Amino acid sequence: MNDINVQKKLFFAAAGGLVGFFVMLLAVGIVFVAALLAGGFSFGGGIHSWQDNLFIAILVPTLISLGAAIPAWRLGAKWWHGLLAGIIAMIAFIYIESNGGKQVNYSFFSQHETLAYVSTALVSILIAIAARKKFQVQKSASLFAVAAILVVLRLVISDENASIGFAISLLAWVVLPLVGTFIIDIP
Repeated sequence: MNDINVQKKLFFAAAGGLVGFFVMLLAVGIVFVAALLAGGFSFGGGIHSWQDNLFIAILVPTLISLGAAIPAWRLGAKWWHGLLAGIIAMIAFIYIESNGGKQVNYSFFSQHETLAYVSTALVSILIAIAARKKFQVQKSASLFAVAAILVVLRLVISDENASIGFAISLLAWVVLPLVGTFIIDIP
């Protein structure tokens, strides 16, 4: 494969990861703004009308699914494989973000939220690799290693620093699609 073609694939993989990351940020931002407008951070707040709940229940998961599907589509997965990757990644994101059904942590880019972003990117890339029938344990170990390094790095760093969590989440959405491109397209 020539260098220009490889560079082009790497650029599109990183760009797809960035777009997916910012779509996911938009979804999380919608939840935060809706909670803020409903008084969710004050005593007795958080009571939404059924229209608000319906809007959030439909729009937010859809945005998370689309955001998680974009890197899979950029790696060459068929549209329905990408959509499946997005739906599975959305389920993982919401489960981790809600702390497994326990009390939700509302701090920005806390350890749970950073773990949710990194896991979502990892799930999306793994499903794209499996859909393209390029999954090999030896090559895919590098993908797991990068994700594990990012997660451990976040767990080691203080939970109070939201900018570190943002940087690690953003890095995961750029680096994991690049590693996926190497796994899929580079012999």
